[in-house]
Amino acid sequence: MKVRLSRGFTLVELLVVIAIIGILIALLLPAVQAAREAARRMQCSNHMKQVLLALANHHDAKNVFPPGCALAYPGESSANRFPAAHTSTFVFLLPYMEQTQRYECCVALLNVSGQSAQYRPTSNATNQSNWDQGFGGKINTILCPSDSAKAAPNTNEPARNNVVFCNGDYPTATWTGDANDFDNTNTFYRGAFGATYRCFGYDGLADGSSNTVMTSETVIGNAVNNSEGNVADGVIHGDTRLNATGIETNPSLCITTYTSGKQYVTSSGNIRRMLAGRMYGTAYIGTTLFSTILPPNSPSCYRTGVANPTAHLASATGNHTGGVNSGFGDGSVHFITDSVDCGNTSSAPVTVGVSPYGIWGALGTRDSGEAVALP
Repeated sequence: MKVRLSRGFTLVELLVVIAIIGILIALLLPAVQAAREAARRMQCSNHMKQVLLALANHHDAKNVFPPGCALAYPGESSANRFPAAHTSTFVFLLPYMEQTQRYECCVALLNVSGQSAQYRPTSNATNQSNWDQGFGGKINTILCPSDSAKAAPNTNEPARNNVVFCNGDYPTATWTGDANDFDNTNTFYRGAFGATYRCFGYDGLADGSSNTVMTSETVIGNAVNNSEGNVADGVIHGDTRLNATGIETNPSLCITTYTSGKQYVTSSGNIRRMLAGRMYGTAYIGTTLFSTILPPNSPSCYRTGVANPTAHLASATGNHTGGVNSGFGDGSVHFITDSVDCGNTSSAPVTVGVSPYGIWGALGTRDSGEAVALP
């Protein structure tokens, strides 16, 4: 009688197979995650290209790009200016982003006398409806999927944005909403976008459209109900260090405000503005505008005081490893690394001529006389 042996795995063989499968999963998981992030980064880049296309279409219609912050469309008289002073570039771009109805709702609200610059809903039911449809909701085109956890606003909060516009290489004075604060001589706003009524077209990009940064990214801040406040451990992504002494003449001092763990240094009176990317229709440096002074993913700082001029520099930030997407005047999008040449960030800023902040500073200016291209 022939004995037939049953075939199967021994316990040791099964454990070996399980161990091999575990090793393979451990090897493949980072690759899968990297592939997903690459896809998100590409989608983020495509969204930014749509914003650049909207800028080009606005230029075709108006012969200028929209302002970075303004009371009205470029060239309009003071009688037609919005009562709310902090109207962002995005509001002017809405008709060129297939958001005409949203734009009309924004205009209806902004043309109401006494409307707050923060674009809060009013008690009037009609205005509440316009606010919901104009400033509320979600606009996917100006969001990055790598920051999806904070992309959706809460009830009665404005739509959020991961795209920001370049105001150049100067730690600019922050406007209060008073028209007198607007820099109509463009002394300080050396980039394509600023608080000014004197806007530019392609002819204003004297350094070349392919050499001029127009947009980049910001990580959405951690504010609660879009308010400022004291926080024990603010992160540099989305938060701004207030009362940073000396940055108006030495921007590198902003770098010293955070630790190696990417947290701001805790100190007395260390208040941080956590509004980055949280109010798409409201123009502030750090909210819808950024500076090309410190490298991408650096801290952002604000300086104010009786004896010192107010200054604010906001760094581009993103959730992509090693840098940020940045859009250029020719419609292209490039990845700018954290190691981009920033020259001497200890140097005082200049209002004319070559940027002291290396390639990054030169790319952020539109007519500094240096046609610096990406390396």
